[in-house]
Amino acid sequence: MSRSVKRSRWWAKSPLHSLTGSPILNECNRLISPLTVVIPFWRMKTALALAVLWLIVGASAQESKQPSNELLTGTIYGVVVDPDGQPVKGMRLAAVMECPSSCSFWMSETVTNQAGEYHFRPLPLGEKYSVFSRKAQIEYPRFSPAPTAIVELTVEHPNVELRVDLPPRVGILTIHLTDRTTGAFIPRGLVKIKVADAADSRWSEVWADSSNCLFFPDCAIPVPPDRQLLVHVSSTGFKEWDESEEKGKPLFVHSGARLTWDIQLEPLPD
Repeated sequence: MSRSVKRSRWWAKSPLHSLTGSPILNECNRLISPLTVVIPFWRMKTALALAVLWLIVGASAQESKQPSNELLTGTIYGVVVDPDGQPVKGMRLAAVMECPSSCSFWMSETVTNQAGEYHFRPLPLGEKYSVFSRKAQIEYPRFSPAPTAIVELTVEHPNVELRVDLPPRVGILTIHLTDRTTGAFIPRGLVKIKVADAADSRWSEVWADSSNCLFFPDCAIPVPPDRQLLVHVSSTGFKEWDESEEKGKPLFVHSGARLTWDIQLEPLPD
């Protein structure tokens, strides 16, 4: 059997036969065509295999140059502590992406562990994030706002440590109003509060709906904790509470404490 016949049979059985016309085979032919004149056929097969391996290695190296998605993300981490400096466990935190203009809402949440530690990851780089606690927003309203910090993640600083210090919890004042003449329940009252020892303090007005105290927090009024306060109490159709007339009724509530006032109001004359 002639060498040309053997060569044709080998090519028919070769896996490379199915690659006829493919870019890989064309590239291999280009690489080895100058050698076919001087290199025996068995050496040509070796050169062909090496050329294919070279192309595969080159393609892998090209893919490795592409940026990884992991390099485009970072993390915000730290610890949450209470006013006494103790770590707060089980507190849910949220990181909301800040937008200079309109953008789609993006938020990530996490919970502190037993040591009060938290991690947000992965977070897209090149953005600013507002970090806060939803629970703290409820427990520290009005006078003691929930702790909020703005953090920016960049390529130079993809991982940022942030300590969250919780402020003292507000005091809670609950007011029950009744008609001094009839004893009837007064559902709504206007409460004005200000800090007594602050020269720039302004009166803050709150409408308290004491009829919903059993079901809703409307009658629970948050007040600055551990501060000397002045309070005015009144209601539509009634005189102001006689104990709060003129300068206001003094009030002091400790952080996290609750105080209830049962107040009788005098109806306005007909």
